[in-house]
Amino acid sequence: MKKYVLSCIMAIILIIAGCSGQKADKERKNKNTVHSNQRIHEEETKNTNQITPIRDHADQWSKMILENNKLKADLNDDGEKDDIKILYEEREGSKYMKKFSLILSNVKQPFFIEDYDASFEKLELFDIDQDGNREILLLFDTHGAGGNGTHDFYILKYDAEGFHTKVINTVDGISVHRKETWNMDGIYDIEKVEYNKEVEKLLVRQYVYGANGHVDEIGDMVSIVYLDYESGLLKSEQSWLETSE
Repeated sequence: MKKYVLSCIMAIILIIAGCSGQKADKERKNKNTVHSNQRIHEEETKNTNQITPIRDHADQWSKMILENNKLKADLNDDGEKDDIKILYEEREGSKYMKKFSLILSNVKQPFFIEDYDASFEKLELFDIDQDGNREILLLFDTHGAGGNGTHDFYILKYDAEGFHTKVINTVDGISVHRKETWNMDGIYDIEKVEYNKEVEKLLVRQYVYGANGHVDEIGDMVSIVYLDYESGLLKSEQSWLETSE
């Protein structure tokens, strides 16, 4: 009789142990599924491409303009000095651009902006429309609040007669999935980079925020871009979201 009771107890213990093992296996599978979903989300937002900033004369020239409000340098590789001058005045506690002028030695008409509520931020030289000739790219801070502020991105194409100007603040054709509650500001940074070992691509950044306004930071939408000059659109070759986490 004792042997029979002991056998029953052992059978019950084995059944309980088996059920516990099945539950643990199920929990492990569920945990692995969660981790897998997290990895999928991370892959959607993570850039796996090789990005290397390109440092050239334009970086040094940008610093000189910021420090001195002027520059004499050969911007178009014709062996002659070109000229940038900025005249500022203070208005309501911020820099107000009374005049910005750019004179190229081999271009008849100068480029200039007058009475512009902005300050110079960056200069790049880059063939953005892929026609074999470099354009002059200018980024101006327009003193907007929230996120990373507001900016104007000027693209200056030129010939012997003068300049052909486009001002673009957005990127067309971004394929990254965005939630309905997300908002995106205009371009706030431009940078020449080596992208996947291809020399000279242009990278731009736009601030992304949530439903609660600019304080609800999500991250940066980063895009490799080119200019479709006929349509006037700045188009994305590839984009990804860099999260703030």
